[in-house]
Amino acid sequence: MKDYETAMLKWISQEVCDDLFAAASADNKIMVNNWVAFATLAIYREAASILDTIPVPSIDDCMAGAYEPPDKAENPKWGQLEAWHNEHWLLSQMDSMEDIYAPYIAMPELRLDRFTLGL
Repeated sequence: MKDYETAMLKWISQEVCDDLFAAASADNKIMVNNWVAFATLAIYREAASILDTIPVPSIDDCMAGAYEPPDKAENPKWGQLEAWHNEHWLLSQMDSMEDIYAPYIAMPELRLDRFTLGL
């Protein structure tokens, strides 16, 4: 990958992360869904809409961790988002929490300030 492609991906990644972190900070139960994987997909889609040399991964690759946010190592917000996902996913598996998490799990997309995460 060329330097300008990497720079663009990192810039978009920061923007998506900021939007997702703001939404999750307001209600971190939204992170029961793996929105980090959907954010990764959105990052690559956005970059590919600008530069046709950027490959767009599948959501399966993003869910499996084959693709990650390009600035993940430098941005601790991604780690917090993943921690919230793990916490809320485990809580959602408890029978007593099913009703609380059902509306969040059923969300087909997540509209952020500047981006929409989904398939």
